[in-house]
Amino acid sequence: MEIRNAILTVNDEVEAASWAFDKVDFLFLRRRGEAEIRIDGKLPGQQDEGEIAAFFTLQDNNSYSVDVDFKNIEPFLIMPMLGFRDIEGQNVSANGGGNILIDSEGKILELAGTLESENGTLIIP
Repeated sequence: MEIRNAILTVNDEVEAASWAFDKVDFLFLRRRGEAEIRIDGKLPGQQDEGEIAAFFTLQDNNSYSVDVDFKNIEPFLIMPMLGFRDIEGQNVSANGGGNILIDSEGKILELAGTLESENGTLIIP
Protein backbone atom coordinates (compact mmCIF):
# COMPACT_ATOMS: atom_id res chain seq x y z
CA MET A 1 0.00 0.00 0.00
CA GLU A 2 1.30 3.46 -0.82
CA ILE A 3 -0.16 6.89 -0.14
CA ARG A 4 1.46 10.01 -1.62
CA ASN A 5 1.15 13.73 -0.78
CA ALA A 6 -1.32 13.13 2.04
CA ILE A 7 -2.22 15.41 4.91
CA LEU A 8 -1.90 13.38 8.11
CA THR A 9 -3.59 14.57 11.29
CA VAL A 10 -2.67 13.00 14.63
CA ASN A 11 -5.09 13.49 17.52
CA ASP A 12 -3.55 12.66 20.90
CA GLU A 13 -6.35 12.28 23.43
CA VAL A 14 -3.91 11.68 26.32
CA GLU A 15 -1.98 14.92 25.73
CA ALA A 16 -5.11 16.73 24.44
CA ALA A 17 -3.16 17.89 21.38
CA SER A 18 -3.27 17.56 17.59
CA TRP A 19 -0.59 17.77 14.91
CA ALA A 20 -1.00 18.08 11.15
CA PHE A 21 1.63 16.85 8.71
CA ASP A 22 1.55 18.20 5.15
CA LYS A 23 2.63 16.30 2.04
CA VAL A 24 3.34 12.97 3.74
CA ASP A 25 4.29 9.86 1.74
CA PHE A 26 3.44 6.56 3.43
CA LEU A 27 4.53 3.11 2.24
CA PHE A 28 3.53 -0.23 3.78
CA LEU A 29 4.88 -3.49 2.33
CA ARG A 30 4.14 -6.89 3.79
CA ARG A 31 5.96 -10.07 2.89
CA ARG A 32 5.98 -13.50 4.49
CA GLY A 33 7.44 -13.03 7.99
CA GLU A 34 8.30 -9.34 7.53
CA ALA A 35 6.90 -5.89 6.91
CA GLU A 36 8.29 -2.49 5.95
CA ILE A 37 6.84 0.89 6.88
CA ARG A 38 8.32 4.07 5.43
CA ILE A 39 7.16 7.63 6.10
CA ASP A 40 8.60 10.65 4.30
CA GLY A 41 7.51 14.20 5.06
CA LYS A 42 7.95 17.21 7.29
CA LEU A 43 7.14 17.51 10.96
CA PRO A 44 5.09 20.59 11.85
CA GLY A 45 7.68 23.39 12.05
CA GLN A 46 10.42 21.45 10.24
CA GLN A 47 12.17 23.13 7.30
CA ASP A 48 13.35 20.11 5.31
CA GLU A 49 11.80 16.74 4.59
CA GLY A 50 12.68 13.87 6.91
CA GLU A 51 12.40 10.12 6.56
CA ILE A 52 11.58 7.31 8.97
CA ALA A 53 11.76 3.65 7.97
CA ALA A 54 10.97 0.59 10.08
CA PHE A 55 11.54 -3.03 9.10
CA PHE A 56 9.71 -5.71 11.11
CA THR A 57 10.94 -9.31 10.97
CA LEU A 58 9.30 -12.26 12.71
CA GLN A 59 11.89 -14.29 14.62
CA ASP A 60 11.84 -18.07 15.24
CA ASN A 61 10.59 -17.65 18.83
CA ASN A 62 7.58 -15.50 17.79
CA SER A 63 9.36 -12.31 18.78
CA TYR A 64 9.83 -9.42 16.36
CA SER A 65 13.00 -7.64 15.39
CA VAL A 66 12.33 -4.02 14.46
CA ASP A 67 15.08 -2.12 12.65
CA VAL A 68 14.45 1.63 12.57
CA ASP A 69 16.35 4.21 10.53
CA PHE A 70 15.67 7.93 10.35
CA LYS A 71 17.18 10.86 8.46
CA ASN A 72 16.83 14.59 8.93
CA ILE A 73 14.46 14.42 11.89
CA GLU A 74 14.31 17.33 14.34
CA PRO A 75 14.04 15.61 17.76
CA PHE A 76 12.77 18.64 19.66
CA LEU A 77 9.73 18.75 17.36
CA ILE A 78 8.90 15.10 18.13
CA MET A 79 9.35 15.24 21.91
CA PRO A 80 6.05 16.99 22.73
CA MET A 81 4.25 14.43 20.54
CA LEU A 82 5.73 11.69 22.72
CA GLY A 83 4.77 13.43 25.96
CA PHE A 84 8.24 14.82 26.78
CA ARG A 85 7.62 18.49 27.51
CA ASP A 86 10.91 19.25 29.31
CA ILE A 87 13.17 18.62 26.32
CA GLU A 88 13.94 21.67 24.23
CA GLY A 89 16.22 22.43 21.31
CA GLN A 90 16.82 24.59 18.30
CA ASN A 91 17.97 23.82 14.79
CA VAL A 92 18.75 20.21 15.64
CA SER A 93 18.63 17.84 12.71
CA ALA A 94 19.39 14.22 13.55
CA ASN A 95 20.05 10.95 11.79
CA GLY A 96 20.17 7.57 13.41
CA GLY A 97 18.55 4.26 13.93
CA GLY A 98 18.35 1.25 16.10
CA ASN A 99 17.08 -2.23 16.70
CA ILE A 100 14.31 -3.28 19.04
CA LEU A 101 13.49 -6.88 19.90
CA ILE A 102 9.92 -7.29 21.17
CA ASP A 103 8.04 -10.38 22.27
CA SER A 104 4.63 -11.43 20.96
CA GLU A 105 2.92 -9.33 23.67
CA GLY A 106 4.83 -6.14 22.78
CA LYS A 107 7.31 -6.21 25.68
CA ILE A 108 10.74 -4.79 24.78
CA LEU A 109 13.41 -7.48 25.21
CA GLU A 110 16.39 -5.58 23.74
CA LEU A 111 16.99 -2.02 22.58
CA ALA A 112 20.05 -0.47 20.92
CA GLY A 113 20.45 2.62 18.80
CA THR A 114 22.38 5.67 17.65
CA LEU A 115 21.61 9.37 17.31
CA GLU A 116 23.87 11.70 15.32
CA SER A 117 23.69 15.45 14.81
CA GLU A 118 26.10 18.06 13.51
CA ASN A 119 24.26 21.22 14.48
CA GLY A 120 22.04 22.89 17.07
CA THR A 121 21.50 22.22 20.74
CA LEU A 122 19.45 19.66 22.63
CA ILE A 123 18.73 20.35 26.31
CA ILE A 124 17.64 17.42 28.52
CA PRO A 125 17.15 18.43 32.17
